[in-house]
Amino acid sequence: MSACYGRPGAARHSVRRTRTGWVVIDPAGRIACDGGNSMAEAEQAAARLQHAADCKTKRGPRACLCCGQTFESAGLHNRLCTSCRSRGDDGLPNSYSFAGATGRRLA
Repeated sequence: MSACYGRPGAARHSVRRTRTGWVVIDPAGRIACDGGNSMAEAEQAAARLQHAADCKTKRGPRACLCCGQTFESAGLHNRLCTSCRSRGDDGLPNSYSFAGATGRRLA
């Protein structure tokens, strides 16, 4: 398989035993597919489904557009690392410059 990585701490596909065999449960808690008669078959099916989901959302390591540091991206929408995302325009975390009492942010 190609390298697609799940986001750390993200909900993942899981395997559950039923009276008739094994099933794969998706992150939303629904049955994704029949896992077969053995736990090994169900775990392989869960791994395939998880890999497909990770590749579809383009999760995995990505270079930050601001500082270039590699970080674990949650998808195509996630292009800045945590530290760059939390910085304000002047480089200080969540700081704003205000113009007098009007509350307008200075550019």
